[in-house]
Amino acid sequence: TWIEIKRQRFKCAQCGATHYEKLTDIDADRRMTLRFREHLERQSVEHSFTTAATINGVHETLIRRLFDDYSERALKQYVPKLPRVLGMDEIYLHRKARFVIGDVENGLMIDMQPSRRDADLRAYFDGLLDRDRVEVVCQDMWKGYHTLTKAMFPRAVTVIDKYHVQRTANYGMEVVRKALYLGLSNKDRVALKRKRALFLARQGGETAAAQVALIRVFASYPAMQRAYDLKERFYDIYAAESRAEAEGATDRWLASVPSEFERPFKPSIDALRNWRPHILRYFEHRYTSGYVERLN
Repeated sequence: TWIEIKRQRFKCAQCGATHYEKLTDIDADRRMTLRFREHLERQSVEHSFTTAATINGVHETLIRRLFDDYSERALKQYVPKLPRVLGMDEIYLHRKARFVIGDVENGLMIDMQPSRRDADLRAYFDGLLDRDRVEVVCQDMWKGYHTLTKAMFPRAVTVIDKYHVQRTANYGMEVVRKALYLGLSNKDRVALKRKRALFLARQGGETAAAQVALIRVFASYPAMQRAYDLKERFYDIYAAESRAEAEGATDRWLASVPSEFERPFKPSIDALRNWRPHILRYFEHRYTSGYVERLN
């Protein structure tokens, strides 16, 4: 289907230049109606470029160009508004870290920047007028973000994301499990590897069959049971109902780490020792950067 339009052409009597009658409902550069162009722009956002092109019977290159033009117009007027609870993280696109911020309280994406270099981010936040609105910053344990927060949001408190803390205990479990491989046959090594998901799962959430499987594994590998119990107690720190209770649970966990597990669980030990105030601040401001993680 196509639309054929008779269009008047004019020639300037003074300069000799040729001009055409304006068509208010037509994108003359792309030779389509404005209505169809706006439809393709929406399709380029809602679908992949290839899918949008296939659905509408146009070339993928056209979809890409329309998206570039549309996004440039849309973002030109966009001014990020910083929230009370700011979540910051990064996502790797084309092998480069992109900085992402979101409104943790209301579940909204705020902005994405092409770099997470300190100088670039300071220049970016310097251009925003409402930095004083930020009271809480949720981040992972990357020192660069904490340095940025102290410089750009001096009145805000830092809360280390719970997920990034807890997953250090999973790392400890993995190190203990792999260390057992050295004295095992190939068959036993494969069998132990297949139990990996059971070791990383939380206690109490297993099925009856999974509980039986754990009991059998622990009977054969007592070191795995000790590591599993240590991992579970580490997770239980977040079951505390107050900051004071969490402080006590943290002290007890650090004191309970056997010397044989100090190396495997070193990331957990270092996290609690180096970031303790910001980790335990979660019990005063119960926010995580989980929304930004899901967004990524």
